[in-house]
Amino acid sequence: MLNELAIKLDNAAMTAESVEQLSIDTELSLPQAYQVQKLSIDQRLERGEKLVGYKMGFTSRAKMIQMGVDDLIWGRLTDSMIIKQNDSINLNEYVHPRAEPEIAFKLKAPLSGIVTPEQALAAVEAIAPAIEIIDSRYRNFKFSLSDVIADNCSSTGFIIGKWHAADTDISNLHMDLLVDGESAASGDSSAILDHPLNSLVEAARCIAESGEELLPGQIILAGAATAAVALEAGQHISVEVEGLGGCGFHLLPNNAFENSQEFAEQMDNQDPLKPYRDKFHHPVINGEQVLYFTGNSLGLQPTAARDYVNTELDEWAKWGVEGHFEAKNPWVSYHELLTPQSANLVGANESEVVCMGSLTNNLHLLFVSFYKPTAKRFKIIAEAKMFPSDRYLLETQVRHHGFQPDDAIIEVAPREGEHTIREQDIIDTIQQHGDEVALVFLGGVNYFTGQVFDMQTLTKAAHSVGALAGFDLAHGVGNIELQLHDWNVDFAAWCTYKYLNSSPGNTAAIFVHDKHGNNTELNRFGGWWGHNKERRFLMENSFQPMTGAEGWQLSNAPVMGMAVLKSSLDMFDEVGMAKLRSKSLKLTSYLEFIFNDIVGQFDNIELQIITPQNPNQRGCQLSVKLVGTDKSFFKTLTEAGVIADFREPDVVRLSPVPLYNSFSDVYRFGQVLKGLLANWQH
Repeated sequence: MLNELAIKLDNAAMTAESVEQLSIDTELSLPQAYQVQKLSIDQRLERGEKLVGYKMGFTSRAKMIQMGVDDLIWGRLTDSMIIKQNDSINLNEYVHPRAEPEIAFKLKAPLSGIVTPEQALAAVEAIAPAIEIIDSRYRNFKFSLSDVIADNCSSTGFIIGKWHAADTDISNLHMDLLVDGESAASGDSSAILDHPLNSLVEAARCIAESGEELLPGQIILAGAATAAVALEAGQHISVEVEGLGGCGFHLLPNNAFENSQEFAEQMDNQDPLKPYRDKFHHPVINGEQVLYFTGNSLGLQPTAARDYVNTELDEWAKWGVEGHFEAKNPWVSYHELLTPQSANLVGANESEVVCMGSLTNNLHLLFVSFYKPTAKRFKIIAEAKMFPSDRYLLETQVRHHGFQPDDAIIEVAPREGEHTIREQDIIDTIQQHGDEVALVFLGGVNYFTGQVFDMQTLTKAAHSVGALAGFDLAHGVGNIELQLHDWNVDFAAWCTYKYLNSSPGNTAAIFVHDKHGNNTELNRFGGWWGHNKERRFLMENSFQPMTGAEGWQLSNAPVMGMAVLKSSLDMFDEVGMAKLRSKSLKLTSYLEFIFNDIVGQFDNIELQIITPQNPNQRGCQLSVKLVGTDKSFFKTLTEAGVIADFREPDVVRLSPVPLYNSFSDVYRFGQVLKGLLANWQH
């Protein structure tokens, strides 16, 4: 009987269909309820999932009184429940999903039975902010105590933020659960059994009573600090914990789209970023404002850019060379104004980022430090169909070191009949070449297809064979949420004229992880702007590199270009990548819907989107393969007032940028496309 109940709950979880309470027909004791829970989790483990930890429930005294119990409850966590930072999840996979802010423990030693708080703390490796998604599978969200225990205490998913030292004081930290950046529930960590560590103590006892123990590497969720908050499609959910930082994820829009002007206007009116559209100059060609869908090639000009540049022009006129030190924003350190905002965009420490140079030039400088081939370890793993400048970088770098490109560059391509690269194929290739791999170097977002790679996983794969991992993020920064430091990426570089709207060919930027940046002995090419800035103007011999990414600088900052970049970064700072990504998920999905709706009306025309359908594997770009047409179709599209771009041999890239594109832009594009295809048939 218990196994049948376990299978019933497991099926409900898999199908996201609610079931009646078990207690209606079956009276379960609490030990029997825990046995049902275990049997249900065993179904998952038989499918290949792995047990990674436990969650605690009823850790609030008030909740215990409300439920009429005098002890905690607990459930099991598997690896399939892990949600990556900033990932997007589909509410259709849940029944009654809610989110709770929590504190997570990672163990370094086993813990079992009756333990003291001191013994519990001694077993902790690290502490982090966390969010748990709870989701009762019972109809109408009604259940008894035995019901909720059998249903794994409603545990469905969790996300973990940055890990902190085990001795971090977590006794009374303020915790906010945010929905779209606004506080939806707040409390203090002391609400978790007076101190979250007490929950770990109780976990050791409770789980030992079931014949299990807490093991090294496992994660323990201490319990909620506030009431749970119901989730709705299209939201961004995050937690902020005093002193620990935060974490978050996105909820996909419900995609109940309509191909109508009224619907598009309704979406625009509900868009919190709508005012930012007017903060950009939109091109007018032949007297008509165009539909601009090529921010992935060159961003639009911020209306404030002229004022930012004029400020520096006025300072130049006023001070001449003395402006380096006397200007309102002294030019000698102007690049430092861009560092905090740039670091926020890529998820880095400020010491790890600097704006400098140009993209390919910067990558060559980074390769001096991070591509150090030997006779044995000399290969570079890269994606096929990478941006040509990156390919030329690789070819010339390996030749510089005395190798042939055909021997040293290992490209991973899509499988036959596919357009995007399977990440497992990249991982398998890394493993196949093993200790011959010096570097894994990829475009974090492929320029051609718009595919977003799992940089954290691929970095880990590179490090597993002793190689380094670097990324060209020209199509990533300002487009997707990044956590380069936490992902342990070794180095990265990006331009700023695409999604960051800084003007054609403007300054670029680099990331160097602190583990490398703090090593001033690391080989590099030097220049006076990377030299110890306290002694820079002493004009000495003997290069002394600065610590951090600044140690890779060569020359002084191009202030006028950086002023334009500052005008754009200030907007990114106001909005934040979480809100941009939330809109991007909706806007790109709407473009996909409109495109497929229109193209589906014409039997003899096949325009195929080759960008991944999974929103977690794409940013705000859809690449369209011209099947059944030719390049003249793109020319006709341009003449009709749609500015996209064409990439050989047969792909049109469309990029609805959330900062300045609207849902009405997408609807109007659909109407233009419909007219073109109708005429194309004749």
